Amino acid sequence: MENAQSLPQQSELTLSIDSIKQDFIQLNARQAANEQFPLTLANDEQVRQVKVWVQDQERELGKKVRVVAGKESLPVESASLALEGAPGLVLEGEYLLFANCITTHKQAMDAYEYVVVGLCALPNYLGKSQSAVCASISNSLNDEQNLYINKRFKADKEQPQIAVMSYLAEVAALSITPTFLQRRESWQRSWVRKLYPSLAWTGTDIHYLIHRARFKG
Repeated sequence: MENAQSLPQQSELTLSIDSIKQDFIQLNARQAANEQFPLTLANDEQVRQVKVWVQDQERELGKKVRVVAGKESLPVESASLALEGAPGLVLEGEYLLFANCITTHKQAMDAYEYVVVGLCALPNYLGKSQSAVCASISNSLNDEQNLYINKRFKADKEQPQIAVMSYLAEVAALSITPTFLQRRESWQRSWVRKLYPSLAWTGTDIHYLIHRARFKG
């Protein structure tokens, strides 16, 4: 358990558009963040390969996924629930990965984190505090980040937390694990935030939140 000793300021993990969009593109060898994947369904061999690529994560977290040939193989009403360009979906409690959105081992690992952690574990971990946490995080983001969220996820003014949660799911896909010192600092800040809710969220704080949710959500 992280202790509450004081420690020197640690360098922050940024949550700029570069870290969410450009780094995600580079890590997954994608040409553009809004690249439209072909409608062609993956063949059986590709489906099996994606399943093999995520087996280590399944064993680590104890959460199995079902790999399908593509979103297009689902009923229209189910497929419409997936964010455009997303590599997977949680449907009636089942984790689905779309094989036709995945061509590399790294993409498969990111897709697993996006679906299992970002779309399920994180909301479960936040529970009833989700709305308040999302509002606090939104207030901590800069104008560029909020503009990206509004455009990418078509933020609803009545339910802004939906867009923020979608944003955090993409952050989860980056699979960034804070160092021990960064986790300790963010743990300290989380306790201070209970007394001072207006305390801004740093990039490290958000990665720590996702890290906690990964194992407890």
